[in-house]
Amino acid sequence: MKKIQFLIVLIPFISLAQTKKIVSTKPPFIQSITSDTSNGKFNQVLFTYDENDRVIAITNKEIKIEIGAKKKRAFKEYIIKEQIFQYTDTLLQPFSRKTTSYQPSKDDPKTWVIQSIEQLYFLYENGKRIGDSAVYLKNWQGDLEWDWKTAEPQKIIGKLQQTSQRIYHEIDLTKPYSFPDKYFDEFTLLSQLNIGNETSAYRWGNRSNEASYYTFSAFDTRLNPLKQLNVASILANEKVTSEFGGQYGQTDICWYFFNQNNYTDYTVTTDEQTQHFKYIFKFNYTYNRFQQPIYATVDVKQLFNNNGKFVRKYTQKFTFRYK
Repeated sequence: MKKIQFLIVLIPFISLAQTKKIVSTKPPFIQSITSDTSNGKFNQVLFTYDENDRVIAITNKEIKIEIGAKKKRAFKEYIIKEQIFQYTDTLLQPFSRKTTSYQPSKDDPKTWVIQSIEQLYFLYENGKRIGDSAVYLKNWQGDLEWDWKTAEPQKIIGKLQQTSQRIYHEIDLTKPYSFPDKYFDEFTLLSQLNIGNETSAYRWGNRSNEASYYTFSAFDTRLNPLKQLNVASILANEKVTSEFGGQYGQTDICWYFFNQNNYTDYTVTTDEQTQHFKYIFKFNYTYNRFQQPIYATVDVKQLFNNNGKFVRKYTQKFTFRYK
């Protein structure tokens, strides 16, 4: 009898031991990056996966907080940009990406319309991306009734070069017998792990304008959540951004797919005629047990680029959520 009683007492503990959830030791995939609220709105980047944990969509949203009757808050979402990736069977590398961008209508600012559509095909050689080919359609007038099916397409060819010291991506829009018309992004690498500098510019003829220069001076030793994604090596020259505007123009906070770690200090300068500013960004992170960032506080200082005169400073905060 005593043995039977002992077993009865033991049964709940055995059941708990058998049903106890196994704690994963693998870092989870990023689900979203959300900014704090400023001027009644915030930005969000969402990542969507298929059953094989492949990225099938990256969506940038702007979410406005509206105060209605009885001071009830309502959230209105606007898609800024949506990237849809396509795959063949179970291959991890996507063969194409469709990017749709949106903007407020010229007739009704509260209604957002398609700004452009790009259907891009990745070009590979020996399993590595070497470039891309795309068809680009643009709603030049911001028309509410724009029909992309009848729009005039623009064919775009891009090339990608990557070494242990440099990443270079170029989009060539040059027409036959015309001056060079190119966009390019050039990255120099601090090591095999992180980007040290980026130059992003537009070149027409022998001139260069609308250029931005990024300098990354410090990194943490933790994990960049974008690096573990299946598209990270394919998008080595790309980044996800959370845009924000201000009195003196618009810049963005960005995270690169290439980096192994998270930067803690960087600067941005431009040489546009109307935007001679220098931005200084300083990051402070809080991490989860997988050493991934879950919160980021970003102190931003803006200076005049030509004389270093102080313009303003402010703080941005971001929340990282995981699957």
